[in-house]
Amino acid sequence: MRGAVGRGLGSIVAVSMLLMVSGCAAIEAGHEGVLVEQPFFFGHGGVDPVPSKTGRVWIAPTTKVVDVDIRPVQYSEHFDIISAENAPVSFDAFLIANVVEGRSPELISRFGPNWYQNNVKEAFRTFVREEVQKYPLFQLTTDPTTRTKLQEAIAREVQSKLIEKQNIPVRLNRVVVGSILPPK
Repeated sequence: MRGAVGRGLGSIVAVSMLLMVSGCAAIEAGHEGVLVEQPFFFGHGGVDPVPSKTGRVWIAPTTKVVDVDIRPVQYSEHFDIISAENAPVSFDAFLIANVVEGRSPELISRFGPNWYQNNVKEAFRTFVREEVQKYPLFQLTTDPTTRTKLQEAIAREVQSKLIEKQNIPVRLNRVVVGSILPPK
């Protein structure tokens, strides 16, 4: 009888120890989890090439989970710049993009979790500035087709010179240029 109790207690202790050295992470809907393995002793570290989908995933305590939102995300930039005729203009530009489903580990391993801040933001701002500075103030503020032309030109630049050239696993949904006004 004592042997059975001892084995049962030993099994409970073994399962408890196993649970203490592992963890559980929850991946929200519309997100992927990128597992970054950092083992203490055995194995290799690095980014797991297969993303974790929505739900719970069991991980080692040394593994970090980087949460990647694969839904469209809007990145907003404010501008106070000079038009073609040296008149100041103020507006907001928005880049709406999402990470390509299943390619989040590639994004994290090549560009890091702050991929927009580190790799896209300043180039996007430069493309917007260069396009806006081609037009005079009156055309920017009154001609409704000008904003459409700006949005299309900026989207082409972002797609060809950033996403395709650097092979960033992101889908550009659209570029939006807000109302262009002279500053107050």
